[in-house]
Amino acid sequence: MQLEFQLRWRVLIRPREKNNEQRGEQSVMAPNVRPLTPREWEVLNQVADGKSNHETALELGIAEHTVEQHLKQIFAKLDVRNRTQASRKYYEMVRREAGDGDGSPV
Repeated sequence: MQLEFQLRWRVLIRPREKNNEQRGEQSVMAPNVRPLTPREWEVLNQVADGKSNHETALELGIAEHTVEQHLKQIFAKLDVRNRTQASRKYYEMVRREAGDGDGSPV
């Protein structure tokens, strides 16, 4: 699972604007979506794999409250209302960026 995430994550990495490139930071971008941070992508990957907030927190070594805050940001950035919609959009973006189809719903 970790290798699969790393492959997905690498496919979706795009450099940020110049001011952040100077610090060596990167953000993950997808077409028509505000940028997600690498940590938000990690949380979204866990959600897409069906993990609970508690399981995600344990896996990533962060507080459950932090997972909830990340999810609020993710939902806003992806313009979705729940975990199911976020997961669906995640897989659509992964497929589109990997070139596995036109990004249409699975």
